[in-house]
Amino acid sequence: MKGIGVSRGYYLLHPFKFFEYIFIPYVIISTNIANELSVSCLCRGIDNEEKPTSYIELKFNKIDYLIMVAVTIIFLFYYVYEVIS
Repeated sequence: MKGIGVSRGYYLLHPFKFFEYIFIPYVIISTNIANELSVSCLCRGIDNEEKPTSYIELKFNKIDYLIMVAVTIIFLFYYVYEVIS
């Protein structure tokens, strides 16, 4: 960028240009990142102090075990049929 010095002492001699060209963009970027993190936390319900109501306790039922056994038997028959053929 034109007008911005690259020597070591430039920013000591011109502190306002340092703040304008270097420091302020970093502050704005960090503020935007903090805002995005805040929005993300609010969307996920971080500030909710009540017990979650949408959790469902999952567990296996008899039908789940029957389907698991049936699928295993089908795969075994298919595998044996492929090996014999």
